[in-house]
Amino acid sequence: MAVLQSTMPNPQDPELPRRLGSRMTDDHSSTSNTTTTKVIELGPRDLEEGKSQRPSSGVLENAWQFMLLFLAGLLTVHSVNVLQRDETEGVMLVWSSAWVTAACSALGVVPFFFIKDLECVAGAGNALAAGVMTAASLGLLAEGLMEPTTPDTAFEPSIKVLVGMYLGVGFMKASERLITEKEAVDLAEAKSWRRAVVIMMAMTFHAFAEGVGIGVAFRTHTLGSVVSLSLALHNVPEGIAVAVVLIPRGFSSVATALMCILSSIPQPLMAVPAFIFVDSFASIIPIGFGFASSAMLMVSTLELMPEALAAISACRAYSIMFCSMLAMCALQVVIRTM
Repeated sequence: MAVLQSTMPNPQDPELPRRLGSRMTDDHSSTSNTTTTKVIELGPRDLEEGKSQRPSSGVLENAWQFMLLFLAGLLTVHSVNVLQRDETEGVMLVWSSAWVTAACSALGVVPFFFIKDLECVAGAGNALAAGVMTAASLGLLAEGLMEPTTPDTAFEPSIKVLVGMYLGVGFMKASERLITEKEAVDLAEAKSWRRAVVIMMAMTFHAFAEGVGIGVAFRTHTLGSVVSLSLALHNVPEGIAVAVVLIPRGFSSVATALMCILSSIPQPLMAVPAFIFVDSFASIIPIGFGFASSAMLMVSTLELMPEALAAISACRAYSIMFCSMLAMCALQVVIRTM
């Protein structure tokens, strides 16, 4: 009985309302905490169930990439088979040669299958890409200045190259202004994407002129196959330059190979019209040379080299840059003399 009296509250106790109120508050708070804990525990479970009920977008994206790369491989094999036939001539010969030339740019991704630690080679890769792009820029300037004057225009090739260079600088400044309007948190990522877009556009303009050159070579003399082969060799280091920029920024090897082919796709697309209408494309080639030259030169000197210097020593960065630039210049001289 004593125990029962000790456990029961005294109705005459003046502190009874306060203690009952505090107890009710504690019970309510504990119930709320328990409910909240249950919701938190059930939340991830519901999310996992939702994820399991719908396919992953990354899996679908990878499937599309593999499918496109497989189709590009089939088209390349078909083009090689067409070139091996003795009766192949005309438009089919030009298209097949130009497509195989463009597909060779995907070989620039092959070294990255054997490179696992991309951070260690990012600085050296940026220096390598800077050297290749600087040599390509200088080569484009030389090609544009040596273009013959066409009879349908009074402008010299040097004027056209200068106009193209101004357009390239204007494109770079416009993209930089778009970047400065973003928040500071997104600045580094935006610059990386701008660099990738600029390199892709520069390589595309470069490929535009090369495709016209392939078509004109097949139309004007018998060295079309030699020109196509030399440009195929030339596309491999250009593919490496594209891969060096894209892979460290999150692009997969398959996606990078597709981007390399995409940057060279104007070669077969422009080779056939240039083969058919050889005189109509000669007047705009120097403008494309100037645009690609200025854009690539600004990217290599103002963005790629500073990143290389921040990652590796200056002696090593400039050594890699000059060696790659000299190798690319030598390759261009060999191609020019063939």
